[in-house]
Amino acid sequence: GGGGEGGGGAGGDGGGSVPVSMESHDVEGLAGAEGTSDILRSKLEQVLAETRAKQAENVTELVVLGERVPIKSAKTKLCILRGQQLLGEVEEAERQAAAKADG
Repeated sequence: GGGGEGGGGAGGDGGGSVPVSMESHDVEGLAGAEGTSDILRSKLEQVLAETRAKQAENVTELVVLGERVPIKSAKTKLCILRGQQLLGEVEEAERQAAAKADG
């Protein structure tokens, strides 16, 4: 069996992950939507990049198998943040699929 801790939260206290706001998700959808003008798409992508950078500043460490690993690189922080966002999307899709199966 392989129970254990798989990857962890981020933040100063190591407890929990950086929240993904619905607004951010909606803006990502708009930025990639058909029919969105190039100027609007460019501005939306710029806002998204700024938002991700601000969120990444809060990523100070990662808990891996119970060990706290400090994160200093801005690029690494962004990658960890994106991974957490994708994990949240997968978990939400699983919840929706389970709800459909139950109902």
